[in-house]
Amino acid sequence: MNILTQVNLSLPKRRLLLKTLWFMKITIILMFATCMQAAAKGYSQNITLSLKNASIEKLFKEVKKQTGYSFIYTRELIAGAKSISLSAHTIAGIHQLKRQIILKF
Repeated sequence: MNILTQVNLSLPKRRLLLKTLWFMKITIILMFATCMQAAAKGYSQNITLSLKNASIEKLFKEVKKQTGYSFIYTRELIAGAKSISLSAHTIAGIHQLKRQIILKF
């Protein structure tokens, strides 16, 4: 049941109530979006790498040293990987680093 049908209000008061409710909804949505953006920035990490002809294992060790992320792999899996040269300053988050390095399984 609609709350406006239960309350006997004149038309101007009803419009004022609807506007007030609309502004309250918009305010709540904006506050929620702001909080979510602040939380996302808090979880991102910056990585600075400069590797030249390095193995993928060395890259994994460097990322673990800077971020704390561990990688699980076998030596056979990365044995055929080419050496990589990577120069990246302040990569925001591990996800952008993943896009730059492609491993096929």
